[in-house]
Amino acid sequence: MPIRRTLHLGLALGSSTLLGVLSAVGCQVADGGLDGTPRVTVDDAQGRCVVMYVDESEVPSDAEKKFAYGSAPPRRLVYVNRSGGTYYPGSNNSATNRSSIPSFTAKIPAYKKGDARFAKLLACVRKQYARWNVEITDTDPGDVPHIEAVVGGRPENLGLSSWVGGIAPMTGSCSSPVVERAVVYVFSDAFGNDQTECEVVAHEVGHSLGLEHAYLCEDPMTYLQGCGAKSFQDKGTYCGTNSPTKCGCASTQNSVKHLDAVLGLSSGGGAPPPPPVSDAGAPPPPAGDAGAPPPPGDGGAPPPPPPPPGGDATGPTIEALTPADGATLPEHTTIQISAKISDPGGVAKAIVRWTIGGKTTELDCASPPFEVTCSVAGSTYTWKSPVGSGMRSWSIGAIDGKGNAASSLARSLSLGGGAPPPAPPPGSDAGSGAPPPPPPSDAGAPPPPSDAGAPEPPSVDAPAVTVEQPLSSTTWSPGDRIPVVVSVEGPRAITGVRLLWKSPTTDVSYSLANTGGKTWTIDLDLSASAVAGTRTLRVTATDTGGKSTTAPDRVITVTP
Repeated sequence: MPIRRTLHLGLALGSSTLLGVLSAVGCQVADGGLDGTPRVTVDDAQGRCVVMYVDESEVPSDAEKKFAYGSAPPRRLVYVNRSGGTYYPGSNNSATNRSSIPSFTAKIPAYKKGDARFAKLLACVRKQYARWNVEITDTDPGDVPHIEAVVGGRPENLGLSSWVGGIAPMTGSCSSPVVERAVVYVFSDAFGNDQTECEVVAHEVGHSLGLEHAYLCEDPMTYLQGCGAKSFQDKGTYCGTNSPTKCGCASTQNSVKHLDAVLGLSSGGGAPPPPPVSDAGAPPPPAGDAGAPPPPGDGGAPPPPPPPPGGDATGPTIEALTPADGATLPEHTTIQISAKISDPGGVAKAIVRWTIGGKTTELDCASPPFEVTCSVAGSTYTWKSPVGSGMRSWSIGAIDGKGNAASSLARSLSLGGGAPPPAPPPGSDAGSGAPPPPPPSDAGAPPPPSDAGAPEPPSVDAPAVTVEQPLSSTTWSPGDRIPVVVSVEGPRAITGVRLLWKSPTTDVSYSLANTGGKTWTIDLDLSASAVAGTRTLRVTATDTGGKSTTAPDRVITVTP
């Protein structure tokens, strides 16, 4: 499986040059022109602007705690390796020193700073992860599943530039964010500051657990400096290195809530498992890297699924949802959600997808959890659930007797008040998977090219389609994984979203999977033999009324 490589710039190597861009461009430029009101603080000593977009508090009810946070993930193990070793290219397997990072057999020397400093480093990393159900050890676990952080050597040992302080793999998957048996690297010879070295270990391990770069100075997942020692923050913030961007799996990222989800709490309970995969048409998980032949065709993505038996390719109709989008309801009470769901062949399954704190739980009408109830009267499905306070989002999903799925658009809900989350920054391109270069200056960059050749605007009752990723004019290499993320909304339920991939040699059509609410995705694996040239991505969405909309084409470039 192609795994994203995420670099951490060497904070000890010219950090004022690499990470001090904001001090040169000022707060007005640093806020990136985002919608909403940022909370801005200025560190007088560094003259550095820190822009934070903080989520509203979300307090679950006892029932929400049970159904959303009732299952704890298994205890995980992180091995901080001071002994170095020889690492081989291949699918990540920390037990056999196989790693997706090196392109050649690489030897990493042992940690050279002595027992006392290593003991201090280990204690600091344990403190960073003390909240969660994870063991940080300096004893090699052997074949026991674990994540390995190799601490030693310099970036040149892996053929990397001298300014790289660390590197880690990421899956790019929102539903399965952890790189199991990952090997991450922290080049200790490049660091003179013990606290910084500890934070980089926390940072690289965080990537293997699915965390992106956070645009929040106090968090170890950031590149921002000048705010003292860092620890994982319980705040929703945009991602990004030297400017805020929308995160790959949501508009914002909360490091603590994410780690709560994938690791569980240190007590062994009270943390949610990773978000469930949507019912609708998700592609199978990719195979490992090692020894596999290149994927077929130019795109290498899974082939379109065959049509369902009987010729019925339309999912249930979902309408008359209540409460309204953006509604405000009383907090700490029992609320009601209802929808009319119908299908000529019968409705086999009806669910509410309920999201709190970044964790989405499916509430099945046939077997509602804990204190949730669900009743059916004709075609009207009604769920009742005790709730707490703060922001929630929800949507309705349904499957008919033929296995066809449909989903409503996601709706927001405020319990006892609270502002909606900030709008995502325009034109973000999170999740491209390319290692970041040293941060450039904001000034003087040419504007991105427009999406020329857009089709006529859709009629008012047709779905609206926006391709979030990839951005036009981005460049990819053979073997890369290209995440396609599309936002679709309209007056009716969406029955399907198709991607036409136009290459120099062939045109291929793929079905996207709904991952909850208005988001549809597919990952395309470029084959190792993909020819150089442009690729055109054309996305079309169709709703239950037969209305279709095609988004403006996205044109990307494949280079050797």
